[in-house]
Amino acid sequence: MINLHFTTHRIVSARYSNVPITVIRLKGWVKLLRADDTFGEARHAIIDTGAFVSIIPLHIWQGLALSISADSVTFGGINPHPECQVPSVLGQITGILVDRESHLSPEFVFPAFLAKTDQVPLILGFANLLSRFNICFDYGSGEAFALSTSVG
Repeated sequence: MINLHFTTHRIVSARYSNVPITVIRLKGWVKLLRADDTFGEARHAIIDTGAFVSIIPLHIWQGLALSISADSVTFGGINPHPECQVPSVLGQITGILVDRESHLSPEFVFPAFLAKTDQVPLILGFANLLSRFNICFDYGSGEAFALSTSVG
């Protein structure tokens, strides 16, 4: 079992007519396989079950062991306009989930948008994460964890 956790932020912005909005994120720690075949430092990542592919900022993916699937792709959120798309590379990388109690998951390979910028967060998306782990969370109790499955 790999422990996960929540972050909670309250936003009050003129953009939202000054209506307070609570932003809750599920987060965990991931180590990514480097080109020298060792795992890098643990990095704090958003675990986003709504993202179909993971997103890795430029400064993180440079130097990783990776397999490139497509050299020039874009990704974006709910706005499909070209100016809202982020240039990236589509690739496969290897990672492990870790936690502060020194628990380690099995290695897993997953597709990722390798952003050509650092202006994106580190996001672990649905592809090959939810097929390899049961993600369990209860915000009310503060409990969240990932259990490795035998699938994949």
